[in-house]
Amino acid sequence: MPPLRSINTNPSPLDFINTIAQAALKTPAKSILIICTTPAAFFKQAAAAAAASASASASACTSPPTTLQTLAASSRIDVVFAPSLLHLRAYLSTITSSPRADADERGVLAIWGLIAAHKETAEYSAQGLGRTLAAMVETGREVTIADGDENWWEAEVPVLNKIGGSGLEGRGVGLERVLGRWFRFPPASVGGVGTETGAETVMGATEAAFGLGYGEGVRDEGAEA
Repeated sequence: MPPLRSINTNPSPLDFINTIAQAALKTPAKSILIICTTPAAFFKQAAAAAAASASASASACTSPPTTLQTLAASSRIDVVFAPSLLHLRAYLSTITSSPRADADERGVLAIWGLIAAHKETAEYSAQGLGRTLAAMVETGREVTIADGDENWWEAEVPVLNKIGGSGLEGRGVGLERVLGRWFRFPPASVGGVGTETGAETVMGATEAAFGLGYGEGVRDEGAEA
């Protein structure tokens, strides 16, 4: 059975991390979470999402199992910050999996901000995204991706990469169509895993588990470049 490739349409980074934490607990292999931005930018985004969630549901109660799952899974997830498309592709090329291992023995590859990593580059196109998606699939792992914008998959991108600062004007294709060739979208009514937890507690657990202080298992590809 080939590895599952899915898209998480929930724009909350906290929900995405909880989803990956739950998935990591189901596989004996180490999972990888690649965050396509700098550590400072990501935690600022996560803090904003936590504040918005707390404001929207001030009466929500913290769910201890979710927080504990995040902490328990932290030792089984390598976190890598890739602040540019170049860093992302370079790191993807280093990921290897045994061809003899079953899909559930290879761990999960999760990428936050994949589309954002292509924006403002000449490869924000179906061609450029296809190159990155192919590199992800070649890792042989179960792959899941998410981005921070609302309905980001509804945007259109040029078919080909820009050359000399301009692409083929008037020719575009929807991101949903591009990604649909590689990934499975959830049902329209599903947007990842719903948040029923206290945002502040989940945020605190996230920082502790995934290395706000650059703990073991956390790498900043940009800092190493």
